[in-house]
Parts: sequence; C-alpha cells; structure tokens
Amino acid sequence: MPPGLSVPLGSEQQFLYGEELNNQGRPDLAVSFYRQAYVMLRGMALPGAPLPSGVPQRALPESTAGLPMPGAPMPRQPLSAPASPADRLSALREKLTSATAAEVEQELRQLIVAGARGADAFSLLGMCHLLQNRPAEAERAFREALKLDGGHYRSLVNLGGLLLKAGRLEEAVPLLESSMQHTREGSPESLAALTNLAVAQTQLGRPIDAAQLVLRIFRIKPDHLQPDKLVVAASSLEEMGDDPGAIEVLQYLRSRLRDPGLNRRLAELLERRGDYQQAALVYRELTGSGAS
Repeated sequence: MPPGLSVPLGSEQQFLYGEELNNQGRPDLAVSFYRQAYVMLRGMALPGAPLPSGVPQRALPESTAGLPMPGAPMPRQPLSAPASPADRLSALREKLTSATAAEVEQELRQLIVAGARGADAFSLLGMCHLLQNRPAEAERAFREALKLDGGHYRSLVNLGGLLLKAGRLEEAVPLLESSMQHTREGSPESLAALTNLAVAQTQLGRPIDAAQLVLRIFRIKPDHLQPDKLVVAASSLEEMGDDPGAIEVLQYLRSRLRDPGLNRRLAELLERRGDYQQAALVYRELTGSGAS
C-alpha cells in the first residue's frame, strides 16, 4: 500500500501502485492510481509544460495487466450542485483517487448523514478507507453495504480481496464465489472476482481449480495476467487432460515468450490432437527451417 498521504506521489509512483493493485486483483482501487498518473502525465505533456528535472518519468504503456484505462475524464459539474444523491455519488466516485480519498470521505459522510444510506454509498466509503490504508474500517463499510444489498458486486469483490490479502482465505472464497452470480459471465467486470478467486485457489493448493479460472480470465482478456501465470495454468490444464485449453494458452504465449521448451510442449499437444499442420509449423519455428 502507498505511504502516508502527507508524502506527495509522482506519476511514476502512482502508476506503479496501480500496477501492484491490479496484480492483486483489485482493479476498482487500481483505476484511481492510473487516473491520477494519467492526469499528471497529461499535464506534463501539454505544450510549454516543463518536465521535472532529475526525476525520470515514463509514459503509460499502451496496455497493462489490468483492466483498460478509462478515457479522459469528462467535465464534471460542481459537486455542490448535483441533480440528485445518485448523481453526487457518481461524481464522488469519479473524483476518488489516493490524493482525494480523505476529502471524498468527508463529503461522502455528509451525504450518508443526509440520507443516502445505500449499498453504493457504503461501498464507496470502504474504498476511501482502503486508499487511506485503513483496512479494518474498510471491512466494516463493505459489510454494511452487504447488509443493505447482499448481492452488491463491488462490495463482494473488494471485501473478498481485502480478506484474501489478510490471509483469511476461508472467508474470502465464498464472497468471491457469490460475486460471480451478480455479474455477467465473460464480462470485463467479472475479471476482478475471477482474478481474486484464482489467487485464492492457488494459495489453497488447488492448482486445477486455479487453472480453470485463469483460462476464463484469459478468454476475456488475454493480457490481464502475467505470462508466468499463464505458463503454470497451461501445465495444470495439460495435467487435467484439457489439451484444447492448454493449446489455446500456449498458442498465445508462442509469439510472446519465444520459449523453445514451451513451443515443444505445444507441438506435442498439437500432434497428440492430430493437428499435424499446426504441429509442423511450430516445429519449423523450433528448427529454423522456415527461415529465408
């Protein structure tokens, strides 16, 4: 988690914290860091804006291991004059970053006192606590949201991720499994729950269950997970007899890792399936016989 909020964070640090949270399967929080880094980098890229001296910066990559970056934020109406409590909640959610978490929390508490005591409000309050490194308070807020709406997807996922990080796997897994019933199968939104579940199953020593979840993640967004996670999943899929799944993952890794050992495994699986054309293509690459 980030250091105390009194320490200003540069765009590189904001981005790296986003990457760390995404790799932990917590994209709802990661997007705040990504957004802050994006705004800072965009400001530096404006014509005539001086670059800071002595601090190397890098542009955001075209894609990351997490969910897609949001587009440039749309102009917002002042938070003091929203059309409705729901609009105000939406504006606060858009405003939330690591740097604004304390301010958003204060405004959100005022909104809750005024009567906006729905699951969305308490879920957002939990995110404010998480961004300020107050996990116990975050847990209470997420649980309050779930009392109001037992199927609140964001609260289920974030509470599950929080418990997972704390090592409370037996509590985390039912929440994450429940969250899958409240999101559309195969949707980008489901990536958070699937990723957390895959981590939990790995930590519980269930590689087959984890591999099946990784395959579902892969089919939604191939670059969501790091290649090493896909390599492990391909091995488990092969062990459980899911050759098509293993082939699917290894074909993707084939052009990205250029690993002779992985390519040999792919060729053997293709041969075993009777796909001699594809197996031959892989062997041609391995031997270099197709080079001009």
